[in-house]
Amino acid sequence: MKISPNFDIREFVPPEMWETFNRESVKFIDERIPHILERIRDLSGGKAITVNNWHRGGKFCYRGYRPESCTVGARKSMHRIGQAVDFDIAGFTAEQCRQLIRDNKKELMQMGLRRMETGVPWCHIDLKETGLDYIYEFKP
Repeated sequence: MKISPNFDIREFVPPEMWETFNRESVKFIDERIPHILERIRDLSGGKAITVNNWHRGGKFCYRGYRPESCTVGARKSMHRIGQAVDFDIAGFTAEQCRQLIRDNKKELMQMGLRRMETGVPWCHIDLKETGLDYIYEFKP
């Protein structure tokens, strides 16, 4: 089920959530997340973005929403409330992805992006309010 021009809800929820809630799985994801990813995709020149790919036979299933039963990540992660996502951009390193975000911080912050993780081989963004006028960068 498409929730934006280039994203299906299954890219944001794990298989057990999809099996239980199907189309209603959308309620677990903050609506700003797919919009921010659409804009990042545009800024990258239309490169494909991969979040979860389990529904296409891939290995990723917990890069968006993480239910309470999930053992991946921190217990108080923004993933637990549908306000964080891990992703890759085709042809970009994680650092190139982060630089793209830094270069467009004003626009992305207006959309709700507040933080990104550094020092990891993927790109993590979230909406946790910081009160800052820049994107807060943190290490795992």
